[in-house]
Amino acid sequence: MKNNSGNALFLILIAVALFAALSYAVTSSGRGGSGIDREKNEIAVSEIMQWLASVDAGILRMKILPNLNNENISFAYNTETYGGTALNDYMENPNCATDECKVFDMAGGGVHAADFYEHATKDPTGIAAGSLKPGSFTIRVVQWPSAGTTANDVVMRLAYLRPDICQTFNDKVGVGAAPVFTGTYNLGHNPATWDNPGNTITTNASEVIGKNSFAGRVSGTGNGENCSIYHLLFAR
Repeated sequence: MKNNSGNALFLILIAVALFAALSYAVTSSGRGGSGIDREKNEIAVSEIMQWLASVDAGILRMKILPNLNNENISFAYNTETYGGTALNDYMENPNCATDECKVFDMAGGGVHAADFYEHATKDPTGIAAGSLKPGSFTIRVVQWPSAGTTANDVVMRLAYLRPDICQTFNDKVGVGAAPVFTGTYNLGHNPATWDNPGNTITTNASEVIGKNSFAGRVSGTGNGENCSIYHLLFAR
């Protein structure tokens, strides 16, 4: 009788141990999944940062070798709208007449015009058919805090990225509360518009001081999920 009781107790202890091991495995698996997601986001952000660095290097190359001014540099590339309409030579600068003044041309900056569709919100709230396809980039006019003057600055925007990508990006560059834009939406591919009214950072602007990139959003309904990465190209 004592042997049977001992065996039963032993079996119960084994069952408890197996249940504990199973619970730990399930918990560890869940933690591992979130860890994998974080790792994927960090890889994606590293790719974005490397690409932005290549854009800066291409611009510098064009300023040194052909001795180009900011006003002559073109960010034209081929992309499409959210509705699928082709945008050939989108962001073309009318001051650029040859390939050597194009950032995304081997004769110019030699930079690959990347897209980040896989890191974008596929169907952002409030987006129109004619809007830029999420994950593409555009050139904007923004008053960048502490850029040196009160003039508008020329900025690249990677549009409609996922909030988790934006958060990981800000974690990397040391930005806490995401800055928010207000003001006039002003495309910056044409230097003739650089001095027109543009966007300003009216919320958490201090987060950007001393930095050339951050993730933020434009104020307004539905824009909480429509965060973008902004990168300073020309400080004016």
